[in-house]
Amino acid sequence: MKYDKFSIVISPFGTSSIEVLLFEIFSTYQIEKIVLAGLCKRFNKSEAETGTIYAVNKAYIASTGLDEEVKFPVTYKFEIRGSVPFMNAVSTDFYYGFNEEPNTIRNKLLLLQKKYKSFSKKVELVDFDTAQFYAICRMYAENKIFEYVSLKAVSQSIDAFQDQIKNPASLLDSLFAKSLEQIDVKKLT
Repeated sequence: MKYDKFSIVISPFGTSSIEVLLFEIFSTYQIEKIVLAGLCKRFNKSEAETGTIYAVNKAYIASTGLDEEVKFPVTYKFEIRGSVPFMNAVSTDFYYGFNEEPNTIRNKLLLLQKKYKSFSKKVELVDFDTAQFYAICRMYAENKIFEYVSLKAVSQSIDAFQDQIKNPASLLDSLFAKSLEQIDVKKLT
């Protein structure tokens, strides 16, 4: 398939990957719109539904390289197209430490335990990178005009690996299509 001009970048996740990726993108290209798209988990008591795509409204941070550097929450700067529900998220470099399992790293890190308890009551989603993405985009936006948003597809609840979606490829296809819709990409004929 051919589309009007846009770029797709596939990257690892977490603070260090997002920082490097955004530095290279903003140093090289004139960006008008950028969408971070990926999977996330939902807190058990959240109203978020597995298999649904959400735009992240407010993003908080827990146990990353930016915890002491940026005032959180941070939010998107984007004119959303179509019907996309919003949820709030916490981003952490300890993604698998953010769960209810008794034998996780969270139980050995007291500050992570405290943050987990706080955010499990405050937000619906958990991911690796939305808060870092919003924070770094906001820093670059001081000198440039562009829009940015994070779209996240819920693949499972936070402590139930057994309920992970059975067909992540179809969810990723839907996420990709929703991302293209947001940046108004037109298919060329």
